[in-house]
Amino acid sequence: RAEGRAEGRAEGQAEGREEGRAEGGLLYLIRLTRKKLDKGMSEVDIAELLEADIQQVADICGKIRENPEWSDDAVCEVLNQANK
Repeated sequence: RAEGRAEGRAEGQAEGREEGRAEGGLLYLIRLTRKKLDKGMSEVDIAELLEADIQQVADICGKIRENPEWSDDAVCEVLNQANK
């Protein structure tokens, strides 16, 4: 029984780390995208420069344009919820 709990806990921790890394990567992409948007770059140019998926960059740009007052964390949270 204790062995099963330990195994479940280890699996949960591994999943949490994986989700954290993915969210951290998205947050970093959002920050870089916002900086490039502020410099007047297009979505295509940003995606090419950052070697990122054009659709993902377009989604980020759309949220930033719709809600410029949102923090990068807020944009990340909304995009994560949309992808679940």
